Amino acid sequence: MDFKFTGYNIVYPIYMYIFLMSMTIYKNSYLEAFNEVVNN
Repeated sequence: MDFKFTGYNIVYPIYMYIFLMSMTIYKNSYLEAFNEVVNN
């Protein structure tokens, strides 16, 4: 149980970091596409 809990504490922040990075990249690409549509 201790090992499982410790592993969760190590893995969870990594998943959160990856999730936030992917969301940031998605938002940036979406804003770029939106700007292209508005400019055209």
